[in-house]
Amino acid sequence: MMQVKTFCGCCSLQIGSIIIGIATILCTIFVFILEAIGIDHIENIENPEFKMSTYFIVKAIYTGVMSYLAICMIISIQLIIGSIKRKASYVFPFVCLAYSNVIMQLAISIGVMVFTFGYPLPAIMIYVNFLILSLLMGAYVYIWLVSYSFYKELMLEKYGYSPNQENKNYEPYKGYNV
Repeated sequence: MMQVKTFCGCCSLQIGSIIIGIATILCTIFVFILEAIGIDHIENIENPEFKMSTYFIVKAIYTGVMSYLAICMIISIQLIIGSIKRKASYVFPFVCLAYSNVIMQLAISIGVMVFTFGYPLPAIMIYVNFLILSLLMGAYVYIWLVSYSFYKELMLEKYGYSPNQENKNYEPYKGYNV
């Protein structure tokens, strides 16, 4: 498994995880505001073909995305606290979230590309779509790599081994011998 040693080649994984947590919170707040504006504008649509059932479906999708963003914000706050306190159990939910974001971005990229190929668009638009989706995918993979590497580092500090070493007998954590 690939592991990074520093964040952007200039600071530690702990500082990088804090930066990622803060950036995720800021992006989540920005998208949350856009979603709130979107919900408000659904009610102002004056198109007679916009049926009431479509209204409820769109509103449910907006609400689902806003719920997901709230969960992302909570997990990002947990990442920041876990990075400051150096607790692996606080960092692990963000590792799982980052991994699911990579999978979700891959599915969205495939969907957008299939949708784009179905319409007669100029070639430059297809290339721009592909470039933007590739950059987002690279960013998500790097965020996951940094958070996973930091989690591995914390596990190594706490238990004395990495989660994926081979030919090692793992001893369960015995606590404080109470």
